[in-house]
Parts: sequence; C-alpha cells; structure tokens
Amino acid sequence: MSAIQTDAALAACVLPDYTGGSLLNLMASIEAACGGPGRGYAPLRAPPAGFGSARHLVLLLVDGLGDALLRKAAAGAFLRAHQQGRLTSVCPSTTASAVTTVLTGVAPAAHGLTGWHLYAGEVEEVIAPLPLWIRGQRHPHALAERWCKRVFIDDPLADRLTRECHVVSPWFICDSPYNRHHAGRAERWPYRGLDGLFDTLESVLRARDSSSYTYAYYGEIDRLGHEYGIDSGEVAADLARLDAAIAAFAQRIGGLDVEIVITADHGFLDNPPGRQIHLVDHPKLAQTLSRPLCGERRLAYAYVNPGERERFARHLAEAVGEAVCPVPADAALEAGWFGPGPRHPRLAERVGDWVLVPREPWVIIDQVPGERPHDQVGVHGGLSPAEMAIPLIYLPPG
Repeated sequence: MSAIQTDAALAACVLPDYTGGSLLNLMASIEAACGGPGRGYAPLRAPPAGFGSARHLVLLLVDGLGDALLRKAAAGAFLRAHQQGRLTSVCPSTTASAVTTVLTGVAPAAHGLTGWHLYAGEVEEVIAPLPLWIRGQRHPHALAERWCKRVFIDDPLADRLTRECHVVSPWFICDSPYNRHHAGRAERWPYRGLDGLFDTLESVLRARDSSSYTYAYYGEIDRLGHEYGIDSGEVAADLARLDAAIAAFAQRIGGLDVEIVITADHGFLDNPPGRQIHLVDHPKLAQTLSRPLCGERRLAYAYVNPGERERFARHLAEAVGEAVCPVPADAALEAGWFGPGPRHPRLAERVGDWVLVPREPWVIIDQVPGERPHDQVGVHGGLSPAEMAIPLIYLPPG
C-alpha cells in the first residue's frame, strides 16, 4: 500500500501491483514472448512454467471474470484447475482502462484512458472513449474517426510484435473506431455468440503456419453482472457455459502447439439498494463542480470551480459522510495509482482535482441532460479486493 492509504477510509483498498503482479505486467511478458521491444515495464514476477514457448499464443480476456467470482462459483471447475494465481487489474478497474492496457501494452498513466467517461481537452468534451460519444449522446460522434488520432496517442501492441497478430471481437465492436485504432496491423475477426468465439479462434489458429499472437475478448459475464449482479444465477449459468466451451476448445486444438492465457479486466461487487449517492440530491455540492463527474461510479474524478475548494470539501462531507473518501488527484498521481511513466501529456487533466473513492459497496452517480438513468446491480472501477483481483489462468500446449 502507498503512504496515501494510511487513511483509515482507504485501508481496505488494493492498489495495482505494477512491479510484477498486474495485468500490465502480463502484457509486458506477452510482448517479450512475441518479439516486441518492450516499453520498460516489469514482466510477470511469477509467469507460468513454459510460458512463451509455443508457436501460437492466445490471450482470452473474459470481461468481469474476477478472482472472487471464480473462487466462489460452483461453475468454472476447468478454469480453476488451470489457474496459476491472481493478478491485480489496473486503476481504475474498468474495461476502458484495462482493455486499452491490453491493446497497447502500456499503463493507464501512459495511454490516458482513465475511465468510462473522461474529459478530453483535445476536443473540449466529456466523452466515453470506447464508443466515442459525447456524454449524454448515445451514438458515436460524427468526428469519432478524427478523435481517435487526437485522444489515443499510444501505438497498438500488435504494431510492435514480430508475430502475426489477430484480434477476435464480438461483431458489434469489431469494426468500431476504437477497436480499429487499437488493433493496429492485427487482422480483425468478428464473431457472434459463445460458439462463434471458439469456432473463429479455431479457424484462425488452424490457418496459421507462422507463429502468431491472438487476442480474444468475451463480454457476456460483464453484461450480465451489471444487469443482474455478479452473484446471480444468470452469471453462474454463463460461467458454466464458458467453462465447458473452453475445455472443449482446448481439446480440439490439442495438436496445434497453442498456449492459452485467460484473465479478466476487472472483478465485480454488487451495489445494494440504498448505497447510492446521487449528485442531483445535493445541489450545493453539484454547484461547486465545473463539469460532470468523470471516471466511474466506483472511482470518480471531480473538477472543482476555481476558488471553491473549501466549499466543495464542506458540501462533499455533508453529502457523503463516511461513504466516500476524497483523495487529491495530484496525490493519487504521485502514489502511482495509474501506473509508472511515461505519463500521457493530459493525464493530470483527465483525473481532475479530486479522486472520489466510495467505500465498498457505495457508488456516486450524476446525470447529464440527455442521459437516461442507468441502474447497475453489479459495479466495478474501484479499489476493493473484489474489483481489483483477477485470475491468471494458463493452458499449456498439448
């Protein structure tokens, strides 16, 4: 833990282990195994035995498959049998930050995607960087393609590797501006449904003679976790289907010299009724902010009007009590929450003046004009053990 976490309100928080035990370090090890020059990050402290020795390396990222879910679920026996340990996610523990680390091989501090919503000074808007829409407008902006070149500055990992590269994504995001930009030179392959994922992966692998690296993404557990809760029957059923599909896939490709790494971008916790702080209920606090909250409802960035720091602190304490811990953004940056350097030139701008860290299982929510209320049973983005711990699963060749 960093010195900033001596505060009792943050004592239970988990920061990313960027020294060798995080998703970032997994990507550094994958880059090294696939012939990339590296970006100066430490590799995995304890890689699986034989890692990097196969002709084909597949990284399957299961959105929302936290270590806690895998440990307590009745389903998932095949995955548990091949689990090598656990890693931490990045900060914040959310798809926008973690998947961008996977696709670029760099820390959030470097790629600058600090949450589902971020203030992008390049375009002077609060945007959702994955779908590339302005907050409050649920459709990609007309200038989304141009925004890619301005908001996303790090080169794709695939462009640094010496292996043939592939990205296997659900059909509805495969050709999005975000995905096209971050896939780089990798060939993109869309799929539909769980069977389609593994049929596509098998086709890609069987058609390859030269060594390859394939990144595949599966997002159904995340969707169901948000809608029904991570402990729901819907999530358990999908995990059972996924576990069986991976076991069958591993058997089918047994002779192809393929190693498979399976992990997640984040875990989950459930947000029970009565544990939400809605900014609309606290107008005095809202009036001290110069723009909407950014980041995540489990880790939000507050932008305070000039000269209103004390007023903000007073009204925040009145609104949230002990439910949220405010951390000065510069302190979070110095403590390395977003990873080691180099820093994105707009990183400080993208994390605002204060980082608001709700206690487990609280969330803090605001709403902008044009934005529909969006209740979520399962949530993530924060620094709790359930959100931060992700499994490291390894299927060796054969």
